[in-house]
Amino acid sequence: MLKMNNNLLRFLCCPKCKSDLKKNKDILLCSTCGSDYRITNGILKMITDVTADLGLSIKKWDEIYRKQLHFHKYNTDYEYFLNTFYKDTYDQLNAAKKIDAITYLEIGCGQFFMGQKLAKNADLVIGIDIS
Repeated sequence: MLKMNNNLLRFLCCPKCKSDLKKNKDILLCSTCGSDYRITNGILKMITDVTADLGLSIKKWDEIYRKQLHFHKYNTDYEYFLNTFYKDTYDQLNAAKKIDAITYLEIGCGQFFMGQKLAKNADLVIGIDIS
């Protein structure tokens, strides 16, 4: 089972009341409003109010990712990313800020291909995606 990096707590707050969160096993707890946020397989879920449209979108992406894993498409897509986009993207990021010992935040990370590669050199890598 994957574990959530405890260093993330310094970047997070309760989405409802903006208070600090405390980790208790596989849950982050807000002592102010009592909300709790589950960590499953190293993934923190902090969506508080899921509308019908958002719920449908989450369900759709979950289904797509499950199919990709089942048919090994994820590995094929990852290899394609590495061979086609990784070097140029890495060079651009590294030119802007040296990648060693940084905190890297990727918003809209999808399958998190870039973050996976950068995790080997960065201090902390965070990926955020609605899926």
